[in-house]
Amino acid sequence: MPIDLGAALDAALRRGRLHLYLDANVLIDILRKGRHPESVEFFEKALANRWLCTSSTFARMEALDIEQKNKWIQQRIRAGEHPDRLLRRLGERALRPRTLRKLETQFYSAFLKGSDPLVQWHRLDTEGWDLATELALTTNIAAPDCIHVATALRAGCDVLVTWDQPLQKMASQKHIASGHPTDLLNKLRARGY
Repeated sequence: MPIDLGAALDAALRRGRLHLYLDANVLIDILRKGRHPESVEFFEKALANRWLCTSSTFARMEALDIEQKNKWIQQRIRAGEHPDRLLRRLGERALRPRTLRKLETQFYSAFLKGSDPLVQWHRLDTEGWDLATELALTTNIAAPDCIHVATALRAGCDVLVTWDQPLQKMASQKHIASGHPTDLLNKLRARGY
């Protein structure tokens, strides 16, 4: 039986502690505020209510990889490279160290308030990797998403926040409540948050 998002929110809010797992696509939205403003609004609501936000070191790597790829594509298009050629060359990304450092600084500063982290970066332990492997063997969840689900479960998160609909569906079928920022905002507003 699927895990109901509303029931998971109610239980966590009754305990007085909502613990959220942010998928890489939500992290990217927070970095690029105009992409999905709902993600930024949701993140700000979580911070204002002092809810715990967690993500994985893997999601951090995914988000940085996407940002690096995006930056490289922008540079190549400005240099006049044809988009068809770019698609064939995505694996050849070659950003200068200075650009990489700048992207890293932008990424980390987006998740800091002063020197305080706004997101906890959770690393999987041996049991977590075993859980991710078990999920890969026993579900139709893609391998990278198994890492997200396992990390969310091992970190004790109540809700996995993602725009990835197949991941939402697969995760909430048996493992953890899941939803996208707009759905979560609507459910929280209905509960007075």
